[in-house]
Amino acid sequence: MNGLRAVVVCLVIACAAVVSPAAAVTPDPAVTTSWSALPVPAAAPPVTVSDLAARGPAEAWATGYEQAADGLRPMLYRWNGSAWSRDTTFPGAGEPGWLGKVQFVGADVWIFHNRAGEGEILRRSAGGWSALPLPQTLWTYQDFTATPGAAWVVGEDDTGLKVLHYDGSRWTAQATPADVLYLMGVTARTADDAWAWADTSTGTAVLHWDGTAWQDAKVPLPPDSNVHTLLLEPAGRITIGGSQYTDGVARTYLMTFNGHVWRTAHPPLGDTSTEAMVAAGAQRPCVPVEVRAGGRPPRHLLLRPGAHERDRRQTACADEGRVLTFVLRHGRDLRLETEPDERAAGRLSMTRRLLVAALAVAMALITVMGSAAARPLSWQHVPVPAQVRPQAALNEAVAFGPDRAWAVGADAVGREAAGFPLVLRWDGSAWHRQSLTGIGWQGELLSVAATSPTMVWAVGRDAAGGARLLRFDGIAWSESRPPPGAVLTSVVAGGGEAWLIGSRDGTQVLLRRDGSGWRDMPVPPGSVYGLHVKAADDVWAAGATDSGAAVSHWNGEAWQQTIVDGFPRSAVGSVLAVSPTEVWAGGTAGFVGGPPGRPIPPLLLRFDGQTWSRVSVPTDFGSISSLAASMSGGPAWVSVARSQKWGPAGSSPPLVPGPDFLAWNGQSFTEYSEPAVAGEGDSRTLRLAPVPGTDTVWSVGRADGPEGTFAPRTLRFG
Repeated sequence: MNGLRAVVVCLVIACAAVVSPAAAVTPDPAVTTSWSALPVPAAAPPVTVSDLAARGPAEAWATGYEQAADGLRPMLYRWNGSAWSRDTTFPGAGEPGWLGKVQFVGADVWIFHNRAGEGEILRRSAGGWSALPLPQTLWTYQDFTATPGAAWVVGEDDTGLKVLHYDGSRWTAQATPADVLYLMGVTARTADDAWAWADTSTGTAVLHWDGTAWQDAKVPLPPDSNVHTLLLEPAGRITIGGSQYTDGVARTYLMTFNGHVWRTAHPPLGDTSTEAMVAAGAQRPCVPVEVRAGGRPPRHLLLRPGAHERDRRQTACADEGRVLTFVLRHGRDLRLETEPDERAAGRLSMTRRLLVAALAVAMALITVMGSAAARPLSWQHVPVPAQVRPQAALNEAVAFGPDRAWAVGADAVGREAAGFPLVLRWDGSAWHRQSLTGIGWQGELLSVAATSPTMVWAVGRDAAGGARLLRFDGIAWSESRPPPGAVLTSVVAGGGEAWLIGSRDGTQVLLRRDGSGWRDMPVPPGSVYGLHVKAADDVWAAGATDSGAAVSHWNGEAWQQTIVDGFPRSAVGSVLAVSPTEVWAGGTAGFVGGPPGRPIPPLLLRFDGQTWSRVSVPTDFGSISSLAASMSGGPAWVSVARSQKWGPAGSSPPLVPGPDFLAWNGQSFTEYSEPAVAGEGDSRTLRLAPVPGTDTVWSVGRADGPEGTFAPRTLRFG
């Protein structure tokens, strides 16, 4: 679908919950709200909608961008009460760039515009469009808000965080509290009443502008939480929507401030994420949330509060003969209700429906368990979404749980074209392409890692070879300022730490996240290809020197290096530290002589706290490309890229395919091969990503295709 039809179509929900029969309430027959799809003019896919705002039935605006052959182009649609039309009359409409947030300021329309990297505010009045340039170029434009007499743009430049304020006549830079590292969003009610949510050195915080200075508002946010959105109502009420994380699983919370006290509610929606809030009706907030339940794809629902003592229900969708209805009383007390569809035969009682649902779940579990017992587990191919264009590859993945993982790479790679950065998100049942709003450069993403679900990093390079650093804050991906002069190849996280591997002027560099920036760290001799970070004073590095494969350990003050295989040209690229007395490293063994392209033996080593010893593997050639830990942190999986072994004596060809994956049980390996995929060959790269708290593991990479082509490959075990 083109344009908004791909994005602004409807809000639907899917939720698995057990509720008391007493919660059932007969729906109000007067409520007949529904969603409908509205056609829009065609645009060049893929199309991304950044924001949508309306101030009446006859005026709405949608902003975003389309993908032209040479990059992004801004996209603006207007609703006149009967149809959408495309507006191309604003300054820079045909130039590279994108449109962000749209706001109504008095009778005018204000829109943030990234115009070929330069920021400006588009203003539409009775006389037409005009542009208000920002006083400086920012590396990242994170958010924008405007109100009569004031506007703010927040982002980053080469020096770090920037808050730009417009007072109606000029721009100035504003200071924030010293511990603020990054502003994730900003909104304003008046020129002297603005609010922002931020990352600080101690966690998430809410800031307030009182017309004089930005200060910590001392909002009692739930522990281990972040803020996704904040709604200011004209009457003075404030509503905050966010997620609280427990063992990596998100739980939606809503906080309201009535002018005197903050109150917190946790809607019983399981693993959900509040995306945005808008005022509806008598300025009561509607809350779109993303729902994850039962391993099913994420759906969206709209929560609407009740008015006075009477419940008002927003029917969101009909799902398999049931209408799922959500009620929010007084903006605090959420009730989940289910009512049968009018087309369903008869009306089942709540108790009977719950019994039927419980029996269905039990039968499904019995079926799954019986099937699992009947056949051994194996690696399965999981397709990528259709939106991924041909000539694509995945380079690395990271997982947080059974229904949350990220994979990065590139697609639309030509023989002489760099392609475009690719980010995929796993939701428990399928991979989905993630929108990269405002990221229009060509190139690829090389690596991804995370310290938490709201602190995910991805590194890459653009078509010119420049470093690119992306960050996901729990809401959206945005560009972050890379370390000056560094070319980045990998990002590694663990123990609350994040490290980068790269080079500067041809010399290897290691960088550690330190507050709001990246700090250069000492580098062990030779080359570093991989890291395992357990803590700030416990980091292991895999690499090579002129003397052979090397593993180094950082104790917080210095590196201690050991040559683990002294054969020429040997190297290790992966390292897995279980404990001080158990460390594994994998790579390729050295060789001397031989024709170009000769197969190279794999190299797997184990450290017992005293010495390194070589571990025999059931394959003769290939490269140990990745190591993955088990639930307990011990070694569980080894991937072998281009695995081959000698065939029977006299066989032709002499080499046959070897195992692609090796499962370690503490004493020996079990061999596994990747499944055959129609129209594709074997994987060229295999990068493992274990799923925390489970025995499941992902493998992502690049598979060979016909006539020199290639395709992304995603595999899953368990």
